[in-house]
Amino acid sequence: MKPFDDLFLVVLEFKKMIDSNTDIIWSKYNSVDELIIEIENLLEGLREIDHSTIEKIRLMIAPTGSLQEISISNGWGEKFIELAIKVESSIGDQ
Repeated sequence: MKPFDDLFLVVLEFKKMIDSNTDIIWSKYNSVDELIIEIENLLEGLREIDHSTIEKIRLMIAPTGSLQEISISNGWGEKFIELAIKVESSIGDQ
């Protein structure tokens, strides 16, 4: 399914921006590893075409959502906006 393929690529882009130095202080995560595990779980949900994954992604990119907070703290807020727009256009009304 195309929306899931597109979302997979966008979530993968988010994952690539995260490393051991990622500041997560303003997010819900206690460690970078916890964040990476959640993103890997999202990728797995997309591979399995699990529709509940879409809602999880929406929550992560929502204003003041974890990924937005992380992006601002780490200086990639503009890239976050670009990726969030891609997510929304992939998801549509699903």
